[in-house]
Amino acid sequence: MYSLNEAQRTQLKEDGWCLITREEIESRELVRQALRSVNLWCADVRLPALSRGLPRARLRDFASDTFCPDLRFAPEFLDLVEKTGIRSVIHSIIGETAEFGVQIALRFPDDKARQSDFHPHIDGFASDNLLDNFNILAGFYLSDVTRQFAGNFTVWPRSHIAAANFFAEHDVQQLLHAKQFSLLREMLARVPKAEPRQIEARAGDVVLCHYLLFHCPAVNLSEDIRYMAFVRFRSTRQAPGDCEQLGSLWHYWNDQATIQR
Repeated sequence: MYSLNEAQRTQLKEDGWCLITREEIESRELVRQALRSVNLWCADVRLPALSRGLPRARLRDFASDTFCPDLRFAPEFLDLVEKTGIRSVIHSIIGETAEFGVQIALRFPDDKARQSDFHPHIDGFASDNLLDNFNILAGFYLSDVTRQFAGNFTVWPRSHIAAANFFAEHDVQQLLHAKQFSLLREMLARVPKAEPRQIEARAGDVVLCHYLLFHCPAVNLSEDIRYMAFVRFRSTRQAPGDCEQLGSLWHYWNDQATIQR
């Protein structure tokens, strides 16, 4: 089974993210199968709502939640996690996990977007009355993204440290009990200090991110659709909505090689 090398462990700790290449985890054929499933779903004439392609009225909902909701637990996406060894990597860091199922994220070309359109966020604050947090985000590239502003998954290196410091300095429980998520999001939006990093990768590469790392997709000014699949992993020691980790970077992490080096 694959395990992170020294450089990847260091980058995950210090910058909050690292990239695993398709050669390291032998993922290319698995990604082809997953991508085929996505395209078949999008073009499936047996689904009345999609008989003429993706319904424009639902594109915004798909973009904010997931495309191809029927595939959230499909075998080909489970294979991406299991057969590549990604699950064993995650287990080495946070132990046994419960994941949310796959989120399939497509980013379409947009000729009206601006390069400055970045909207960094931390997952789990989409609702004003629910904290839906986890520990590690794994993003599987289903298509090549080898230039800038092509819908790249974009991160703010070291913002996970700034976010943890922010939470440690505030009464998170009070914010949660008061359901001040809108205010919290506004405050968090000021945290990233580093320049955004648009991650270029090939189909089959995987990016791992600390939960507290700020991220977002870059605009897609290319001619291609960007395909990615995200899996969110939560330690079974963490109850849904548990905010203990927010002010402590390594609260549920048990990989001493990762957090001490």
